[in-house]
Amino acid sequence: MSQPDSYAIEVPLRAHRLLSDLWKCVDGKPYKEFGGPLGTTFVIAMAGPMINFPFERLERDDPAKSERHLHGKSMQTFHAMIDDTKLGETPFFGAGAWRYTYVKAARPSLVSVEPEILDALAEDGATKAAETISTKVWFAAMRNALAHSAVVYLDTDGRQAAGAPTEAIAFVSDDRGWMGRKSVLLGSHIFRIEQAAFREFLDQWARWLERE
Repeated sequence: MSQPDSYAIEVPLRAHRLLSDLWKCVDGKPYKEFGGPLGTTFVIAMAGPMINFPFERLERDDPAKSERHLHGKSMQTFHAMIDDTKLGETPFFGAGAWRYTYVKAARPSLVSVEPEILDALAEDGATKAAETISTKVWFAAMRNALAHSAVVYLDTDGRQAAGAPTEAIAFVSDDRGWMGRKSVLLGSHIFRIEQAAFREFLDQWARWLERE
């Protein structure tokens, strides 16, 4: 396997190729010891590099990792899309797919998410909230959730139920600010999406990265 010219773009595209080529094999195999196919686990495993590499090497301006200089004028398009739009305005947003809620001054339990949070994600307003959230906020939240294992498997009713088939995924991220020199928790961003829709999102995300 050759070394990438740009880790920010090529590593996500390689992960997406694995997802596409191996999906039927993974999602179609009944792993009895895990209660069924491992499609959700595979999707999340591939989503990590697909989100984190562009975030760390293009969105963040870290001299030790930045690849901005490799992409020239296309960086203007990248930042215009990430920094200056609402999520619902992006080409990788699936209408009605994402749901969003915000919890003030608290961090949800990932082991047993509070019912009122899951209820909020099930409300009609959660879809509109996702459409109108800043893409920049969404991108950072997804990076944080995937980097810190803040991912929750949910059943068809949007609930945590051990042993039940996974139909949706929630991603949780701290919202932090500064009080003097101290970082403080302001609240938590929580996004939810159906597993099938998340895989479709990754397809659109990969196409967008490739074009940019």
